[in-house]
Amino acid sequence: MGPGGADRYWSELVNVYFSYKRIGNDEDKLYRFMVSFLERPVSARSRNNKIKRLRRLFDSGFISRMLKNYDHYIDNPFSAWLELAKALNNPLKNKTVVFSMKVFDLIHFMLKGKYLDFPLDIPIPVDFHIRNVSISSGIIDENANDEEVRRAWMNILREVNKRISPKINLLRIDSVVWQVGKIMYENNFDRNRVRKKLVKLFVYEIGADEKTSLNLIDNLTLNIDRLKHKPW
Repeated sequence: MGPGGADRYWSELVNVYFSYKRIGNDEDKLYRFMVSFLERPVSARSRNNKIKRLRRLFDSGFISRMLKNYDHYIDNPFSAWLELAKALNNPLKNKTVVFSMKVFDLIHFMLKGKYLDFPLDIPIPVDFHIRNVSISSGIIDENANDEEVRRAWMNILREVNKRISPKINLLRIDSVVWQVGKIMYENNFDRNRVRKKLVKLFVYEIGADEKTSLNLIDNLTLNIDRLKHKPW
């Protein structure tokens, strides 16, 4: 999936899912659905590795436990995070592992109207859009590695949580920052166009205070001109 390809990726995932009608707790049908999706052109990048990883995940028993004990993982999302990392033989902060937990969190929110109780410092997956906003806002330099990006946003989270209650985790910041990055990319990092789109997002769609939103937008786009010259 290349830059800006998220919409196409998720749209194709939905299309494949509905072609299988009801999957429910059928582990075999779930596996076939996921392999079918990975065989689509939108999933061409590293396809063989993805299928091998998927097979390893099912063979580990994690998927079976998740399907049979879903309520347990809803109440204890950190255990899902631990078990998934172990099943894939990856560290907890691995991008694939954390992104899976982010999707788990968002799906639960869509179904139940509330987020899962993850640790505040759950690391964010550092993708194309997150890195761009990190550069544009000036919280990192262009050569920063993924861990430095995470640490920068963690510092911001600590300051945010001093001022709000209840406290939030990094996935909440990630969700907003990712949308900002997507708007920047779609508008070719043009400061004026991006600013108008972000005002619409924060003030008219999210419903945030206008003065606060404008201050945030100015900070997020502080160094946006640097992104125009990057060789995408």
